[in-house]
Amino acid sequence: MPKSRAGSRLSRPAEETNARGTTTAHRLAERLESELSAKGYMIGDRFPSVRDLSRHYGVSPITVHRAVQHLTKRGLLESQQGAGTFVRQIIAPSRSLPKLFVVLPSDPEIRRRFIFGGLQAGLLEALGGVSMQINTLPAADISSFLGRLCEQEVGGGALMGAILVRVPREARLFFARRRVPAVVIGHADQQDALSYVDRDQRAIGRTVGEYLFGKGHRSIGLIMLDTWTDSDNQVNLGLYDAMKSAPPGSATVICQSASEDPELLTPLLERLLSGLHRPSAVVARSDRIAVAALATARRLGLKIPEQLAVVSIGQNGPTLTEISPAITAMTNDDEKRGRVAGRLLSELSFGQTPAQLCVEIETELVVREST
Repeated sequence: MPKSRAGSRLSRPAEETNARGTTTAHRLAERLESELSAKGYMIGDRFPSVRDLSRHYGVSPITVHRAVQHLTKRGLLESQQGAGTFVRQIIAPSRSLPKLFVVLPSDPEIRRRFIFGGLQAGLLEALGGVSMQINTLPAADISSFLGRLCEQEVGGGALMGAILVRVPREARLFFARRRVPAVVIGHADQQDALSYVDRDQRAIGRTVGEYLFGKGHRSIGLIMLDTWTDSDNQVNLGLYDAMKSAPPGSATVICQSASEDPELLTPLLERLLSGLHRPSAVVARSDRIAVAALATARRLGLKIPEQLAVVSIGQNGPTLTEISPAITAMTNDDEKRGRVAGRLLSELSFGQTPAQLCVEIETELVVREST
């Protein structure tokens, strides 16, 4: 189950009306009207209950009741005493769908993973009738780019918020300072004052460390990416937590940062794995690094897992099982992260304060042949 980190709650005032005087109930009614067609409802279908809608959108039952009443008066819904609410008519929404910005870095692999790995599906399942616009950040002038992107939409009131996937801090601060509802998928610094959904990174480091130290490994090579976030710090802390389970003074962690560019990554791995004090296990921050570590170990004649164990704490993508031996990894449910992020953004867009603004999802170790 998702859990919130201590001290991670943010304070946001609830708003009954926005700057244009539109009540929360009216905004919810517009969203529900959009979803009548977007979610494929047919005339006569049962509509979700007030309780279910209240839980889904994070608004009060009174607000939901008013929104449903509005659609009932317009003839779109029909309430039958003792039976529930049913779809009576489906028409094109009177207003355009609320727009959702998804902001990604320029890495094509992250874009591919967002679309095909489950994040997009989870978001759409949670948010329903929205217009999703995927935007790739430029290498420079990020704030100017985002300013041009948001100017017209914010002024017209059509932008419900943004989902930020592994973007640099400049992009996170842009939305925080403009007070545009935004949720980070990944980790956000507390100073960013943004909601985020991430795996429990400290628990990941601790779980992997305890597993490897428990199997007798005493030297672990931790290969991180060349750009660090607080998420990476949490992994590092988790590994050092796990060192407490090993005999005093016997366990070491060799931490290095690496680019995923093969021309830079391969020499680093060769130096690490051919040195006099090479580690007996490698923990890789990404699937790419884990696969490269396995290939490098093979070229050097190391037996897997007898002489070197390899673990990925990255995406747990299909590449880890398409090779032999398959690589041990931590679970990573992108669709679940998308659903949780969508629910958080929905609540924020209605001016609500979610019970958990920063959600860390528990994971499990999937043991495969590489360890």
